[in-house]
Amino acid sequence: MTSGAYLNLDEIAAKPSPKPTPKPRLRVTVKGQHAALPNASLFLSAGEGSRRIQEAISAATSAQGYPTLLEALDAAPSGVDTLIADFFPNLLEQVELLSALPDLKLKRIIFRKASRTNGFFLSHNAHARLDTLHALGIDVYWFTPQLGDLYIHTYKNEHGFFLREESRRRFQESTVLAFYGSAVGLNQKQSDRIADLIDKLTDYMEPNVGMITGGGGGVMGLACEKARDKGALTGACFLELEAQPPELGVDFFNTFQESSRHFRQKWFEVADFCVFNVGGVGTLEEIGIELCNLKLGIRPRVPFVFFDARYFRDLRKQINQMIRAGRAPAWMADYLLFTDDPEEVVAFYREKLQVL
Repeated sequence: MTSGAYLNLDEIAAKPSPKPTPKPRLRVTVKGQHAALPNASLFLSAGEGSRRIQEAISAATSAQGYPTLLEALDAAPSGVDTLIADFFPNLLEQVELLSALPDLKLKRIIFRKASRTNGFFLSHNAHARLDTLHALGIDVYWFTPQLGDLYIHTYKNEHGFFLREESRRRFQESTVLAFYGSAVGLNQKQSDRIADLIDKLTDYMEPNVGMITGGGGGVMGLACEKARDKGALTGACFLELEAQPPELGVDFFNTFQESSRHFRQKWFEVADFCVFNVGGVGTLEEIGIELCNLKLGIRPRVPFVFFDARYFRDLRKQINQMIRAGRAPAWMADYLLFTDDPEEVVAFYREKLQVL
């Protein structure tokens, strides 16, 4: 599909540039970044529609490419609508690109690698640049070697995820569950109970259901596997952790560098509901953030499920103590369910959402 363009760019990147790199308009360096870093790039006119875009990219084996985005930009014919680059443009590359917009008809950027230093994982600054491009009406696609396909950056609840273009409408229409829990394995009884819960929740919320996790194993891997078996969309917010390698194969995703752990948590706001399962201190941190979001109104007053009553027994006592001491609002208790029973979870949703 996009391999034609990238085979071309790989050949260009391996050769020395025949002429000096043009000087950038903005002559500054930011933390080692500058606009003339190696980033094999080419411009072309791809037209409209996913199929036409893919065909144009696939046929770009002989299109004129350059070792840097700056050189490609300097030589770009007027009216081209698509930039194909090896790396997602850094800050100063984006500045150069935006300054040239009046002379281009740029509609989309396609990149292959998220970061020069962190591979598959985007920085928080890169996420800000994605927001800027979205505000300007420029689509961003990621051709990921890890997933072997073309993914478009798409927004839901003000947060962007990469997904195949044919899944966009379903993604927008889906009710999404955030499934929290440990990457550590579960015993068979716990696994069976979680599988039963996912089965009943997807039946209750059908036809369009999505499940988002942190993208690891354990509870997260089990949730994605069972949701996929039920025909639900699966998603992940992948975090750069050596102890938690990303489990690929989800329908929608985004990636975050290790230093962006708290920043990443905001992407779980794409979910309509939260389910907390057996986990460690990472899950406890996520519970605290989500409870605070509920208290502050960042999340609406919807059911929060803690699925293992015995495991969360002391947390329940602590929350009740905070309510008695006036440290948490009394109404919060009405939206928290501690249970081991999937049927009770569905009944709780029916009661709180007033849905038959």
